Amino acid sequence: MEKLLSFGVEDTAPRSNHAKGYCTLVCSSKNGKRLVFSKNLSETLELEDMVKVAFDGKGGLWVGRDLPGITESFHLKDSTSEKKVIYRASLIQKIIKELKIDLAEKVSVTFYGLQLENWEGHAIARLTEKEEK
Repeated sequence: MEKLLSFGVEDTAPRSNHAKGYCTLVCSSKNGKRLVFSKNLSETLELEDMVKVAFDGKGGLWVGRDLPGITESFHLKDSTSEKKVIYRASLIQKIIKELKIDLAEKVSVTFYGLQLENWEGHAIARLTEKEEK
């Protein structure tokens, strides 16, 4: 497993003609900043009330109940559509910066690429904007 990097932040819906994504980052001045995990991904990763998030320096966003070398955890809230959500503006800003996400003409980006791995008996996921082949 490659070394993951912490974001250094602590915690005190695709259209019908598109493939379904695993995670959506929203950065809206009207509707707030959040990271939304699909029901499918939340169940696969067995996410309940806390999650760890990291990046790998290669365009990947890593998510899991536990991640190697990552100490920061973020509270998850349930949405009405059975998705899990992180509301943490500072984390969203760091993700945008580190993954070089361009939101100049949109307020959200969906991660369609998924790579699952096992870390100490738990599934962890590497998410990317596009499916990698």
